[in-house]
Amino acid sequence: MPGDHLMRIRSAEFQAMAERVLRATELTSRLNVLPFEDEAGKAGLFERILGRPLPPGVTI
Repeated sequence: MPGDHLMRIRSAEFQAMAERVLRATELTSRLNVLPFEDEAGKAGLFERILGRPLPPGVTI
């Protein structure tokens, strides 16, 4: 594997990625317990997972 694809586990980059994975996992677990009809709740959690507003016209 080329060196540019490696991420040192003690680096700030790795720490940020690991924290983001934990946060996305937490938000996904909350998403999984929402009632099916809670469109606003699902959209809000997806926005937090993605870190940006959902594009217009997205159906969840």
